[in-house]
Amino acid sequence: MRALLPVVLVLLAASSGDLAAQHVQAPRSGDRVRITGGTTSGEFTFLTREGDTLVLRKAMGVDTLRVPLSSIGSLAVRRSRTSGRGAARGAGIGFLIGGGTGALIGLMSGDDPPGFMSFSAGEKAVVLGGALGLLGTLIGVIGGASNPGQRWEALPTGTFTRVEPGVDGGVNLAFSIPIGG
Repeated sequence: MRALLPVVLVLLAASSGDLAAQHVQAPRSGDRVRITGGTTSGEFTFLTREGDTLVLRKAMGVDTLRVPLSSIGSLAVRRSRTSGRGAARGAGIGFLIGGGTGALIGLMSGDDPPGFMSFSAGEKAVVLGGALGLLGTLIGVIGGASNPGQRWEALPTGTFTRVEPGVDGGVNLAFSIPIGG
């Protein structure tokens, strides 16, 4: 048994990035889930899991629906974004909209007539694009942080592994194998 421990530790260390990337939080009661493929498709409210069956409620209904895991093609759960991710997303969108608008205004205004303070259309596009891009970024950060939105997170359909510290200093390995298609 002790002779296998170094081999197991080397294999775990080599695949630790893959294992960490596969950690997905299971849906909780009340979460929105999307099922595609198989015999049942659509958006539902997750209620519970009973063995190899998901208990769901239709989006706007009160009736429950029991869906065997073997009849599910793919499963995704609706997750809220953190305010930091929302701010980053808003910053990017704001910069693109503001910068694009500023560049377009600068180009459309054309070249200035020759004189003391005259700019070409390209120069105005760069200056206005940069200025409105910064303003758009600021507005996007505020809007994105205050309303971060949601995203669909696909739940793994293949085999995945979880590694946890054991009670007595050992290592617990857990394998999850989907039932059915």
